[in-house]
Amino acid sequence: MKAYELATSLRGVAQGIVTDIEPAKRLNYDYLVSALTSRFEPANQVNMYKVQMNSIYRKPSQTLPEMAQEIRRVTRQAYPTAPIEIRDQLAKDCFVRAINDPKIQLSIFQREPKTIDDCVRFGLEYEAFTVDQKRLNNAKPATRMLSENDDSAEYDVVTRLAKISEQMEKLTNKEGSTICVIHPRKFEKLPIEFKPEIQRNNQRLCLADGSFVNTMGHVDLPIKIGNYTIIQKFTVAEIDVPAVIGYDFLHKNNCTIDMGKGVLLLKDSKIDCIKESQMSSTFKIKLSDKLTIPPNTEVIISGIVEGDSSSIMNAIVEPIPSKHTDTLLVAKALVDPSCGQVPIRMVNLSKYEQIMQPFTHVATCELIDTGSVSNEPRSEKLRRLSSSSCDEVNELPSLLQDLKLRSSELLNEGQIDQLESLLKRHIQTFSKNKDDLGRATAIKHKIDTGNAKPVKQPPRRLPLTKRDEDQKEIDNSDETFETVDFLRMAKVQDSQEASCSNKTDSAMWYEHKTNEEMFEAQKSDNVLFNLFRLKSDNNNRPEWADVALHDVKLKKYWSQWDRIVLINNVLYRKWINTTTEESNLQFIVPEIWKENIMKMLHDDIQVGHFGIHKTVARAQNRFYWVNHKDEITKWVQNCIVCNSRKQPPRKAKSKMKQYNVGAPMERVALDIIGPLPISYKNNKYALIVTDYFTKWVEGFPMPDMETTTIVDNLVNHFFCRFGIPCQMHSDQGRQFESGLFKELCAKLKIDKTRTTSFRPQSNGLVERYNRTLENTISKYISKNQRDWDEQLPWALMAYNSSEHETTKFSPSMLMLGREIQLPVDLIYGPHPQEIEYPDETVSHNDYVKNMQEGIWKVSAKARQNISKNSDKQKRQYDVKAHENTYKTGDVVWLWLILLIESQN
Repeated sequence: MKAYELATSLRGVAQGIVTDIEPAKRLNYDYLVSALTSRFEPANQVNMYKVQMNSIYRKPSQTLPEMAQEIRRVTRQAYPTAPIEIRDQLAKDCFVRAINDPKIQLSIFQREPKTIDDCVRFGLEYEAFTVDQKRLNNAKPATRMLSENDDSAEYDVVTRLAKISEQMEKLTNKEGSTICVIHPRKFEKLPIEFKPEIQRNNQRLCLADGSFVNTMGHVDLPIKIGNYTIIQKFTVAEIDVPAVIGYDFLHKNNCTIDMGKGVLLLKDSKIDCIKESQMSSTFKIKLSDKLTIPPNTEVIISGIVEGDSSSIMNAIVEPIPSKHTDTLLVAKALVDPSCGQVPIRMVNLSKYEQIMQPFTHVATCELIDTGSVSNEPRSEKLRRLSSSSCDEVNELPSLLQDLKLRSSELLNEGQIDQLESLLKRHIQTFSKNKDDLGRATAIKHKIDTGNAKPVKQPPRRLPLTKRDEDQKEIDNSDETFETVDFLRMAKVQDSQEASCSNKTDSAMWYEHKTNEEMFEAQKSDNVLFNLFRLKSDNNNRPEWADVALHDVKLKKYWSQWDRIVLINNVLYRKWINTTTEESNLQFIVPEIWKENIMKMLHDDIQVGHFGIHKTVARAQNRFYWVNHKDEITKWVQNCIVCNSRKQPPRKAKSKMKQYNVGAPMERVALDIIGPLPISYKNNKYALIVTDYFTKWVEGFPMPDMETTTIVDNLVNHFFCRFGIPCQMHSDQGRQFESGLFKELCAKLKIDKTRTTSFRPQSNGLVERYNRTLENTISKYISKNQRDWDEQLPWALMAYNSSEHETTKFSPSMLMLGREIQLPVDLIYGPHPQEIEYPDETVSHNDYVKNMQEGIWKVSAKARQNISKNSDKQKRQYDVKAHENTYKTGDVVWLWLILLIESQN
């Protein structure tokens, strides 16, 4: 039946195929499908689309959206089983390659598109901009012949402005970056916990070459340098490197750069710096796993970059010649290796399966300088022209709009028009790109060097006729030149006290022990002297009777007679390393050298005070004496330096102390949460108050955490509603230890207690609720998190109306004597017996008495539950409790975790 319905629904060529099939097989559905598949879906159709995809180029009359639509269709047919992300990446690469204009390709690449739609949008914007620029630049100004000695006023203005531009470029290059900048691509790769929301702005960033770059905003990011983590403000902009630390960071943290030693001094930390010329620009790429490529197949894999490529944003991937080059092709591609991995596109052209082992090098990754290609055409040689005979410019170019805007803040309309007219007349004076900048001396600045004389430097100016040749030599040179700011280095620093160390380890001269010295040392040892005498008299091992009366150490040497050798009158022992199976000679150490050798094997700075295993292994490769392992073990165990650095074998943990309460407001706990995001009501902190018995919680948003603000909230919003507590418990925050807070407790007769220093578990009730509160509020606040103080009362209501795990009652029942009503109660109503059928025979006094008895019963049951759960928590906690016992007079180590600041 299916074969019949399929055959009747076919038209055209497909119907002719059914007609050619034998009548007996026309009703076979599988055979019919196979015949249609072999005709309309050949096996090599995917390869055909891949070839078609690689041959796509933009036609003369084809628009960018049309070409993008064609590439999407061919990519979907060429890679039908590939993930959507891979297809999008392939389509984007094909789109950029299909554009014939290299300027459009470079413009799209520099803006880092993520999808093919971004490529289309960037390409259309560039084409629209270039069409408009061509219209503005096609107007040719009129020219006139000038004498060589033209001293007109206009030429004088041109000369002065050129000098100003030259000096500004000189100052920019010397001062460097004044702010910290991070590339958007580097910012997106940061972990989510270190990636805050960008504070948007419309600022523009002026680079060292005078060009401007739009910024996305600024963020506060943590920087870890040495042992310090510093929060620094970064501007997010597209620069040539992943990130730049500016002068504001160096000035704010009192950093010092030692150009001679190449180090950065930050407080007491010394960070070694690497020059850009010393950083690698070429890296090898290897496979992470075993790769199998079927015949006539193209794959895209992830390769690992060998070396530190985190400072490179743009690089090109090129293949490495190897035994696989004849059958495997690696495509060239522009990649971002800063994350340590890059995509590699490989094609197997052979008819056989190709297998590549892990860690095989398949390509190289080399840095490219995208900023070296200028989008602006190079300016021609300057000619001195007077603007009096030139045509007036109708519209001010975009490169002068920013100058006009910044210069018009204090001008009226008439003065603004005069300024615009002046800029139009001298439009040829201003630089359009970095290639037409000159040097000027119109602006000068002074550097205060005190009484010190500046370092004299001869002028290094080149005539205009030689600058082109000089630029060619610089471009062709492989050597990287280093720029030194002599004026900044010559600045006199404030005097500092210099300290010296009395340690002489670094100045010790080591002298090699001669054979005579080793012989004399062994001769001074009675055991080794007897061994030497026996070994020199007869090479054969003596009888037991000859050594029976000697020391036990000599007997152990006698048991190893064949392994003891005498070379140049010095005793050695043969030893075979079980790991390398190599035979070594161990010098037999005399008694007078043991202590010095163990000190050099363990205590010296070159050996690092390592443990027993490493020290014994280091000794076995060089020395031997009887019981050397035991003596080295005792030496390491008794090392004062090692023992002073070791942590206690087991950290003491006391048993839990119970402190339960039995009535409301008998003991309350205080704590402050914050700083939180500044809310719409300008609140930044929250004061949390918790009752230890009922577990009732109150929270008060605050703009600050001053003592006056805390006292005002406690008195007006807590004490006046719930009464004065008997005892208040808090941490040792300065707000709770201030004189005002102590005076409040004294006036109201409140017993004030505090937690142990650096022990938040001492106030565990409120600390644990803080986590619950943050978790609850986070589920309801908006994305900008500025309405947290509006959600705080609802979170408190939810907690106070829920049953507590310890008391088995809700905080509202224990504090108010009833359950608070919720929206579900308002909709569905309370229990019908409480409203529709009240007991009218009960008097008011009896009702109050019954209510009090009910509260007493609930409180009594809560006290039992608190005691029961408190005992349970104590049993679980005390399982791992451990207390050290000391006696009077015991010698102990005092564990101090202190960082001693440098005297400088």
